[in-house]
Amino acid sequence: MKNDVRFINLSIAPLLRVEQPPRLQALVKAVTARIKAIQNGDPKVDQEARSSESLQIILDSLVKQAEYLAEVINHTNADVRKCCVFCLVEIFTAMSYPPFNAEEVFQSEFLARLNPS
Repeated sequence: MKNDVRFINLSIAPLLRVEQPPRLQALVKAVTARIKAIQNGDPKVDQEARSSESLQIILDSLVKQAEYLAEVINHTNADVRKCCVFCLVEIFTAMSYPPFNAEEVFQSEFLARLNPS
């Protein structure tokens, strides 16, 4: 699970700032797929995530995605924005899923950056 999040942070997320459609959509979909993998991970991985240290690493890594997605959701291409919304839904679902239960973190970190008003 930690490897999935690190892959997103180190490999995919930085590209969200430089790519244009249709590659940008593919990258957002890749992030969404990795988040789904976190949410639906196998039981062995879920046990690892139950430690407070692992949980904090995963939550911190997911929160780092907010700055990238805040830029992507304002893209001029409607299909890119749509992919971004689906990705945010998956992140919210993953962060709401036990053992995370971090809805408040999602609200403060993601929604505050996406909608500052």
